[in-house]
Parts: sequence; structure tokens; C-alpha cells
Amino acid sequence: MSTATHQASEPAAREPVGPAAPARQVAGQVENAPAATGTWLLTGVYQSSVSLASAATIRDRAALVGLQRTAGNAAVARLLDRRRATPPARTGTIQRAPALTADDYAALAEQIHKAMAGWGTDEEAIFVSLQKLEKDATAIAALKKAYQDTYKEDLEAEIRSEMSGSECDLALELLGAAGAGKTPMVGGAPAGAADIDAAAQRLHTAMAGWGTDEEAIYAALLPFNRDAAKLTTLKTTYKTKYSTELEDDIKGEMSSDELAYALFLLNAPAPRTPVATATPTAAGTEQHTGKVPGGDVSLHTGATMTIGASGPITDTFSVGYKGGQSADSGWIQFIWSEVVSTKAGKDQWVAAGGLGTSNGTMDLTTDPDNPKYKVDSEASAKGPFYEEGFVSVRTATGTTIYDRPEAFSDVINKEFDAGATKVIERDHFDQFLVRDYKTIYHTSLYVQWVYTSKTTVARTTNPGAGGKVDEMPSEFRNQMIKEYPKFEYIQ
Repeated sequence: MSTATHQASEPAAREPVGPAAPARQVAGQVENAPAATGTWLLTGVYQSSVSLASAATIRDRAALVGLQRTAGNAAVARLLDRRRATPPARTGTIQRAPALTADDYAALAEQIHKAMAGWGTDEEAIFVSLQKLEKDATAIAALKKAYQDTYKEDLEAEIRSEMSGSECDLALELLGAAGAGKTPMVGGAPAGAADIDAAAQRLHTAMAGWGTDEEAIYAALLPFNRDAAKLTTLKTTYKTKYSTELEDDIKGEMSSDELAYALFLLNAPAPRTPVATATPTAAGTEQHTGKVPGGDVSLHTGATMTIGASGPITDTFSVGYKGGQSADSGWIQFIWSEVVSTKAGKDQWVAAGGLGTSNGTMDLTTDPDNPKYKVDSEASAKGPFYEEGFVSVRTATGTTIYDRPEAFSDVINKEFDAGATKVIERDHFDQFLVRDYKTIYHTSLYVQWVYTSKTTVARTTNPGAGGKVDEMPSEFRNQMIKEYPKFEYIQ
């Protein structure tokens, strides 16, 4: 929100002046046995000399049984043979010696432990955590130690007990425990057109015909390391070769956590680097605190900051995260506004549309039970994250956003011109902390202005609820996807 928003002379300035887990769906899945060459018995009828690990990539056992019954054993054999066909050659390994801190390892250990706790296993949460190690031996050792120190369990043994088949193979490879002489599932970073062409071919093979090899999709995308330029080339190459959009094919083959993780690898921004667009000079009053894996969330009101050579900007609010995995954590803020006008002793909600903001226009809400949400972001930004274009401070160990909204003064003035004796505006804010592809925390507040004349006003900032969440509520997520379709991967 801008320190100069809603002024009659600048109606479009709405933002701060400054520089620019759902439950796992496992019903109907094959019970994966440990990888071993041998015989897979299908309903006591069909036997094939394929590895159990290959069979484990076939997700829907009932459909496979149906294929056997309708098309015969030969059709099943051909299917399994295709699924275990040799993929395009992959050389090297992703290994970029990540610069991780003790807080990062603590966050990763907690995320992995949570993914394996209780009923079911969140495999993709394990993959997205282990990929941060970049197959670096030092990083792997540090994570294993952090896990052992905190949970008194051996990480590799825990993974082997929770996962099987190709899922276990991928996790163990990312943990540096794939076994000697085994062809890596995840190759090196693509060095040129030939590597990108091979990745496109591998992705198409993983989705062709009946069944989907999810781990092959992840393994093909992981080496790109969320490099936007290379991924754009991959999408173009795929479209040229197969006349379909890669993202559309992935959406047609995957769902739930698997889809979210695949789209994260395809569309998510790269890890963020430290940058500050303001200088905080007073923290204000802490109104809310909470914990997430690896760190802490806090909300303050009454903060003070400066931007460039400007004087102090007071009465701002801030929402921050401090802790591990901050480079892959960011805030998405939503806003909805209401104006209540008192005329002849009667209150009524004011209807007004097309109000200028830094991210297009917004309409006032006239029914508080059905808010008209807007992503509070910079229109020129590459995504919905507040830090992309508005006032924030990102360090190696945290990210904090700052906001100081101003009232829609032109709307307020029109109401007094029409005979109002009092006008109240409330701007409601909801902030969601997103890490990788998961929404993990929610905070809220509202700023209220009570006008008794055009120039007499009392302003307050009122904190609301806050706490851990497993997903972004649908009403917010739907609006985010409407404004930023490429960020559909965020749960």
C-alpha cells in the first residue's frame, strides 16, 4: 500500500512508494515392493520377468487388471516393457554446492519429518526438500546430522521404511544413497539444445500411453533448477516436437501434490537473493507471533521506515518470517476494502468500482460476507509475491514486508458532498507465507479510518487471526490464479 494512495491527484497509486497439504490420495495405488528383479504376480494369472520397481511406476492396479482382462497378457507385457524402456542418456549429476545454513538444515529436517509423520507419506514434500542439497556430499551429511540430532532417527533408514519403488529410488538418489553403478535418474544441468531436446523427449515418454511416470517427470525437470530461460526453451522445444503445450500435458496427467510439485519445478521463480527497498528504523509493536518449520512469523503495527532520501514513514505494519529456507519463502498479500457511509442516521455500504491500484483496478465490497479480493502486488512484477515490487527487506535469514495504506479520499469526499455525517473505510489484509509450493502460515489485519468530516479522521490498525495452515483457502487461491495463472502450483 502506498504512502500516497487514494489521493485525488493520483488515484492509481495504491502501493508503497519505492523501488520496484491436503491428505495424500493413495486409494487404489499399487503397494510398491522394494526394488528387486523378479516376478510380479498380477491377480494370480500374469507373470512377467520385470523388476518390481518398474511395476511400481504403474499407479492404478485396477486399470492394469482391466487391461489384462480385455486385451490379454501380451498387452500388459508390452505396456510394462515400454515403461521400463531405456530413457535418453543422462550424464553428470546436479551438484552445485549449495550455501545452506544451520537454520536451513533444521527447516529441511522438520519438513521431511512432517512429511513422514502419521498416516501416509508426502513424497513430493520429501523431494522438494532433498533437491535443495544439490546432491552435494557435505550438504547431505549436514542434513543427516540435523535429522539425527533432532529426531534421533537415521534419515536414510526412515526414507527406506516410508517409501518404495521409483519414489524411494529418487529420494535415495537425491540423498546420495542410490547405490554404486546405478544410472542416475537426475542428470546434470542442460548444457545446450541437445540436452533440452532429450529432456522434452523424456517428459513426453513419461506421459505417453497409459499410465504416468511421475518420478521421471520430476527427474527431467530437476536439472533445470528453475532457470526461467532454459525452461522457456524446454516448453518451446516440447511444443515444436509434440504439438501440445508441456504444461497442459502435465495437467492432464497429474493431480494434487504431484501436479503442484511438477508445476513448481516448471514455473516457480528461482530462489531469492537478499535485497532491501526500505530501511526500518522502529519495529513498532509486535501483535502476533507464530512458528513454522525452521523459523518464526511475526506481525507488527506502528513500525517506522525510510525509503531512499525520504523522511520517516510512520504507522506502517510489517509481516515477517525469520529462519531457514527463507530464499524459497515469500509473502502473498490480499486486500479487500469496504466503505460505510452514514446519511440521515442510516449506515449503508458504498458501491464503487474501477478504483485504481498498482495492480489494475478493484471494486469496493458491499457485502462483507462475500469480499471482493485483490492480490496486493505490483502489476509489473513477475508473480503475486509482495516482495517482487513493494517495500520489503529480504536477508539471508528472513523476509519482511511493509505496508502503509491510505484511504480512498476521492470516495470519502464524494460521500460528504452527498450529505454524509460520518464515513468509515476498512481495508482488510490477509498475508500468506508460501514456501516452495505450499502455503504454510496465514496472518490478517485491517486498517480503519473513521471520518467525521473530510479533514477529521481517526486511523487505527487492528490485528486479526493468525496461525499455521496446510493450504491457501480456495477463495484466495482462485483469485490469485485468476490474476497470476502460472502460479497455480501454489497450494
